[in-house]
Amino acid sequence: MSTRPARGASLVIRHTGQVFPLSRSPLTIGRDEENTIVLADPEAADQHAMIYWQAGRYVIQDMGGAGGTYVNERRISSPQPLRDGYVLRTGNTLFDVRIPVAAGEAAGPAAPPARRSGLGIIVALLLGAILVLAVVIAAILLLTSDRGREPIVVIESPAEGAQLITGQEVVLRASAGNVDDILRLELMVDNVMVGMSTSPDAEGTDLLVVNLPWTFGQAGAHSISAVAYTAGGQVSEPSSVGVLVADEAAQATATETATAEPTTEATPTQTATPEPTLPGDTATPTLTPTATETPTPTPTPTPTDTQVPPPQIASFAANPATIIAGGCTDLEWGAVTNATGVSIDQGIGGVATPGSVNVCPASTTTYVMTATGPGGTSTASVSVTVEPGVVDLTVTAIEFVPAPPVQGSDNEVRITIQNIGTAAAGAFDWEWQPGTATPYGGSLPGLNAGDSQVVTVVWNPASWYGNLPTRARVDIGGAVDEGDEGNNELQVNTQVVPPADVTVTLGSQAALDGFRANNGGGNTGVDIRLGNGSFFGSPPAELVIRGFMSFDLSGIPAGADVTDIELRFYQVNVTGSPYSKLGNLLFKHVDFGSSLNNAAFDAPELASATLSPHTGAGQWYIITANTVADWIEADLAAGRSRFQVRLQFSSETDGDGMQDTASIEPAENYFGTGNVPQLTITYSP
Repeated sequence: MSTRPARGASLVIRHTGQVFPLSRSPLTIGRDEENTIVLADPEAADQHAMIYWQAGRYVIQDMGGAGGTYVNERRISSPQPLRDGYVLRTGNTLFDVRIPVAAGEAAGPAAPPARRSGLGIIVALLLGAILVLAVVIAAILLLTSDRGREPIVVIESPAEGAQLITGQEVVLRASAGNVDDILRLELMVDNVMVGMSTSPDAEGTDLLVVNLPWTFGQAGAHSISAVAYTAGGQVSEPSSVGVLVADEAAQATATETATAEPTTEATPTQTATPEPTLPGDTATPTLTPTATETPTPTPTPTPTDTQVPPPQIASFAANPATIIAGGCTDLEWGAVTNATGVSIDQGIGGVATPGSVNVCPASTTTYVMTATGPGGTSTASVSVTVEPGVVDLTVTAIEFVPAPPVQGSDNEVRITIQNIGTAAAGAFDWEWQPGTATPYGGSLPGLNAGDSQVVTVVWNPASWYGNLPTRARVDIGGAVDEGDEGNNELQVNTQVVPPADVTVTLGSQAALDGFRANNGGGNTGVDIRLGNGSFFGSPPAELVIRGFMSFDLSGIPAGADVTDIELRFYQVNVTGSPYSKLGNLLFKHVDFGSSLNNAAFDAPELASATLSPHTGAGQWYIITANTVADWIEADLAAGRSRFQVRLQFSSETDGDGMQDTASIEPAENYFGTGNVPQLTITYSP
């Protein structure tokens, strides 16, 4: 049997503290809601990475995201095994790997310790002295290097107290320095990580910078902070600044209102002003400008037209003016004046104005609107062009029920086929293919324009897959003439997970619970006893008693993988001093068959373990060791329908002829305690 996952193995998201247990089932990481771990990380892919159990260890595999998957800040290109303490990064999200070492609860007899020679002690002392000296030297080197110092982080942009506007792009910039082993610089907005810079060297670098264009979408106070981490395990003091973001204020627009005022226009008027003249001179008049108001023109009255005008149709149009056969459009018109009646031909009849009507002509059609009134008749027309439709078949979805599909079970695959064209399609074939396996297929008699049809496949995958490509295609033989022949196929990748674990609790079989002794005696109708007693026979021999239990495995599949077990039985009585005289219980895996007879006393053991002693009455023996799970798997693989054990003390005789025994409650509840043997098994089918 392969090594099982350690109990308590998990992934921990560093910045939130969320814990996700690791088990045999594959665990997926990404932004898509179908993942085991769903990330709100814009740098993560929809399906970013997967962790699964393989060959006794956890393995991480990148799922092909553009940003890559990192283990201890090294990008992986192939599946990588995980160990306790590793750090994973998908996008900007960090995970701490926790894989504790599992300890078995049952073990075989311990071997006696080897004696140490004098030379071995001297060598051990010398090695210890060398180790102490190495530790001292390493400490001195650490104290004299950058590894013992914290990095210093500075927020360079924006400045503390900066006032920003929503929708305005700013540059967030932070830097880390002061030491030479900086591994990572993280940038946060309102305590949520939005950017990160990492060292290309696993030993770190002396400077890291994060530059990130950023737009605040919400007004109010916001914080920007940064933290740096070093290869020596140091973490910087957080550096932070606060900014205030305001809504963009509307700019007031001054509107000048021109106010008309009366204007006075200077009109030169020639006015003669006589001046004094000398005798013999000729008097010349002087012209002086005089301001006069310009008269405002008075409108001339327009004669009233007594003739009644004809109807006026404001507008008449089709929206849209061109449709595909089988489609419809709206005829729309505005107000009609000077009319006593308005109608549209093509069977529409009288209408109110303004208004609209939906029409679905089978071919190109001209619609004429006629308005009549006291002033006569007016008309307007619009043409609706009807173009022939085209067929366009495509696959719009592939869905799995359950999702993801389960290995070894019947799963539904639902394929949605749609005619996104404008004409009806005739009969056509379709198929769906998982990986490179033989395709599943069928036929549809046709599909109207715009309609869709879901076809179903029942799929029972024989294996599980981390990322299996599947594809569906329509119109396989090209029977339909389509407007677009390039969109007939859809590919969807899926996991196929191992079947879910099953847990069953089995009681022991009353007809096969009991004891056998070395004198040929035994019983299946009383308690399960083990130990020794008085002498018998000639020559005398000390009585030895061994106990037996049996559990029916016939309901568990032969190839089941047992992941957990719990076997418990109840020690009702202790007579004499069996544990001090005879030692611990030996728990032996045997196959004594369908009846408990004398042959079971010495039935060959298939495996054995030693149990920690419970020396008093009224105590449970509870066994959860993986060793017993191995025994059960061996029975299933060998075709045995029962799991059977024999209980006996490690030293079965003490030569005193005194009774030293332990009594176990059997399935038929001989002592009436109700504490009968039980075996709880968890397995993957």
